[in-house]
Amino acid sequence: MPNHHHQPWYRIRWIPLLLCLLCALTAARADEDEPAPALPAPLAPAPWHEGRVVLPPLPAAGDWRVLPARLPGGWRLRLAPETLVVTAAGVVRYALRLDSPAGAHSRFYEGLRCSPPRIRTYAYAGRGRWISLPDQGWVLLARHPAGRYRRPLLDFLCDDEGRPLPVKEIRQRLRWGAPALDIEDE
Repeated sequence: MPNHHHQPWYRIRWIPLLLCLLCALTAARADEDEPAPALPAPLAPAPWHEGRVVLPPLPAAGDWRVLPARLPGGWRLRLAPETLVVTAAGVVRYALRLDSPAGAHSRFYEGLRCSPPRIRTYAYAGRGRWISLPDQGWVLLARHPAGRYRRPLLDFLCDDEGRPLPVKEIRQRLRWGAPALDIEDE
């Protein structure tokens, strides 16, 4: 009858190797359950920064050009071409004048981002000079209290793909006109 208690030496030497292999497989399986170490993130674009705002000289009475857009209630929109700036951040800045049907007018220095359409008012005119406003951030044109009066600006300041037009082209549109727009009373 063979003796089962005594194993030959060559069978015993494989036991530590099998134990090591089993430990390695168990460790590999545990690694699958844990998330892989994070790879270095690609360089993220720098956060958007508008840049410094410099108020232009207040335009004189003859410096304003009427935008050929029919606005609700007989209001008229005017821009001063010499105040136009397109910044490296894609902001179109301009002096805007809103004329009421009664003859009164309000003047603002604003910025427009074409896509999505947002505006920001930097200053208003009073006592013959610009009066800076506190930073109220960018407001979606659709949510701006006077947004419907400013919608025609998009056709003069932005292209069809939501990018600012070059200043030269904006000035040509102001001089020769862009398509006449009708903004119906809402």
